[in-house]
Amino acid sequence: MAENKRVTYLIGAGASANALPVVNNMNDRIELFINRIGSKDKDNRDRYIFKSNTVENPLALFKEIKDHYTIDTLAKKYFLKYSSEENTAYLKNFLASYFYFEQVDNQKDSILRFLMAEAIKNKPDDSDKIKDLYLMVNKNLDYRYDSFYAYYLQKLSGINHLVLPNEINIISWNYDSQFEIAYGRYCSNNETLTDIQKKLQVYPNQQGANIDEKNSCIIKLNGSATFRSDIGLNKDDTDLLNTKPITSFLSNLSLIVNNKEEINRTNIKFAWENDTESIKAREIASKILARSDVVVVVGYSFPSFNRNVDRQIFQIFNENYNKQLYSNAKRKIYIQDTENNAPKIKDRLKAVGSNLFDVAEIYDDVDQFFIPPEL
Repeated sequence: MAENKRVTYLIGAGASANALPVVNNMNDRIELFINRIGSKDKDNRDRYIFKSNTVENPLALFKEIKDHYTIDTLAKKYFLKYSSEENTAYLKNFLASYFYFEQVDNQKDSILRFLMAEAIKNKPDDSDKIKDLYLMVNKNLDYRYDSFYAYYLQKLSGINHLVLPNEINIISWNYDSQFEIAYGRYCSNNETLTDIQKKLQVYPNQQGANIDEKNSCIIKLNGSATFRSDIGLNKDDTDLLNTKPITSFLSNLSLIVNNKEEINRTNIKFAWENDTESIKAREIASKILARSDVVVVVGYSFPSFNRNVDRQIFQIFNENYNKQLYSNAKRKIYIQDTENNAPKIKDRLKAVGSNLFDVAEIYDDVDQFFIPPEL
């Protein structure tokens, strides 16, 4: 690897698209999750895991999700509209549960197979679409994360685990656990999610621990769609890497979510929230980008509702260019997305920083995460 070339990956939802849904197909997948967690009690009444005064069950919440461009915009609406945090907290609980469902091994879930058979029976003309939907739910990891690690991970003397080079950093808008799950497949022991976040220097993390900013790290601007370790569930029920079957998790989850002693039980921290960890995550992201020579944007579209945060974290990167601290040849942004999307994403950089568009190039092969030629 070339010396002193500091590369930062800026990750968006498209980076996980081979395993997790993006905006245009998320509603179908959420509806499948709701069907999976819905059930009948002994009196044949509907029983759902999530209940509150304002979001009575997942069907009501799902209706609101469909009325908004993304779940993030609905969360921002709750944040702005209600003085109480209850609505936002229940949405976070739902999101964490949904992403757990998407990222565990569902292949042995007999109820999912039953739901697929029933759906095909009711809509035989849509059988191929229904099969594709269930097939995607059974893919809990986007294969590109595996090849990313195959290229970058190193064995270093004096360190008993694989590490990313200090020149490689990751800033993610995703609250999924794809980086952690993929790294877990390179570990010889039954590592927990907490263990892996510590080794990868994920921030914010399960333990609320600080990180060494001089070394490689993964900054999650929206936190993680995982459950806090202090909520009372057995760690095997909440650890994506060493989990029991989904049925065990769902049966225990209802006891936790309906407990009113604490409302929010997740590690999701939307970037526009102003708790201590969210503020610090943005500050670290800004420092990382400020000292980056190359930024690789993978599957992130710079949406307008994230613009203020994007401007904040790119501010020093942009100012350093203005001060001619870096030449055009040294500072580079690569936009990796599909042929149709990449030019639009590049154009949106103009709203984030005046010079970002000028140093950006398009790379429209999305089969693997882009490895910059500067390395």
